[in-house]
Amino acid sequence: MAAIATAWGVPKTAIAQDTTSLNTYQNAVNVKALLDERGLNRILLVTSAAHMPRALAIFRHQGMEAIAAPTDFLVSAQTIEEISGSRQGVMLSLLPDASNLFQVSRAIKEYIGLLVYRLRGWL
Repeated sequence: MAAIATAWGVPKTAIAQDTTSLNTYQNAVNVKALLDERGLNRILLVTSAAHMPRALAIFRHQGMEAIAAPTDFLVSAQTIEEISGSRQGVMLSLLPDASNLFQVSRAIKEYIGLLVYRLRGWL
């Protein structure tokens, strides 16, 4: 991501990297330390839309002014039109589907993550 940001014209001196964190909580703690070194407190938090609620809560709990910039939304406007626009679309949406299972698994992971992080006092 740093290489992409540099290619888009972001100066290398404006990029701080956390290369040691193993989870979102550690990342928030490490980013907070990087920001404190630079006298900054506001960040643009870029992560998947599914992960954003937990990530945003963790970064804000660390005292950062985090602005959400979610990515990789799983539902498109076309999908919504297809499902809501026809009886067949509604019926097909009720059938088991591997991609739906994947999406449910991601959602469950995030809900469990929120619960665990809350129990640990990280939120």
